[in-house]
Amino acid sequence: MAQALAQQGMNRQQTITGPPEPPPPELQRSGICLSEATQALMYKGIQEQVIATMRRKTMCSLDIARFTAKQPCGNSHNEKENNVLTRYSKIYSQTTIFLWKIYHDAYKIGEYWRNIPDLEHRGQCSFQPTCTGEETMEHILLECQESLATNHLWKMAKSLWLQRELQWPRITYGTILACNTANFKTRGKTQPGKNRLFAILISETAHLIWKTRCERIFDRDNLQGTTHTRRELENKWTQCINTRLKLDILQTNRSKYGKKAIKESVVLDTWKGILKDEGNLPKEWIWQSSVLVGIKSC
Repeated sequence: MAQALAQQGMNRQQTITGPPEPPPPELQRSGICLSEATQALMYKGIQEQVIATMRRKTMCSLDIARFTAKQPCGNSHNEKENNVLTRYSKIYSQTTIFLWKIYHDAYKIGEYWRNIPDLEHRGQCSFQPTCTGEETMEHILLECQESLATNHLWKMAKSLWLQRELQWPRITYGTILACNTANFKTRGKTQPGKNRLFAILISETAHLIWKTRCERIFDRDNLQGTTHTRRELENKWTQCINTRLKLDILQTNRSKYGKKAIKESVVLDTWKGILKDEGNLPKEWIWQSSVLVGIKSC
């Protein structure tokens, strides 16, 4: 019986007058089949559904950086070029994280403590009562007159810069945020080595000031007489800059880093004029293991 009905259906001539009817709504499939989905495709779909909103503090930081970048020693950037301000190709990874967190106000200081009962005092400068200012990042890095690190480390950065340059720019909070956009020129020609050295000095000095602040508060319990001495700060800063020099030298190794390796000419141009006993170094000093920055005590 079944075979007879099947044969009857096959023999019947069917006339197609239009497109086939869609399946009922309960049988229609939307989205992507899980068996065909990849992690990257699903992540992309999730990202498309998220509406990104920029935080107030981030917008303020970017505005400060854009304003500074318009100065004679920087490049001008608009809102569509925010990634240029935060692309730290000249800066070591740990310092990059530090600057990124500053942009996004990720550190628990200052204003963060205002609305937390019984902890409002943590928003004040850690040198209170001698310093009564609010402990903002700008205050820590530039304004606190009680902090030896804030005052002395910037003097060391200035001293090293003046070993090869004639003028030290005025350092502001915006200078720190936009240090990667420095664009010094001589007779209209950009100086990549000078720009790179400036970004390194500014970012590493700011990061070290922050690290010494955290070390004093958390490791030394912010006790009287436990602040860093001048000699201790000089040693930390000297080690920091020399470590950055060695990292630059190591990253010129093309057999290890391939296309990501830094050009030797860039490293030579960045550090020329500030090396210790530079007159006795060979022209191509990159492969000399004993090369150090010639830092003078302030």
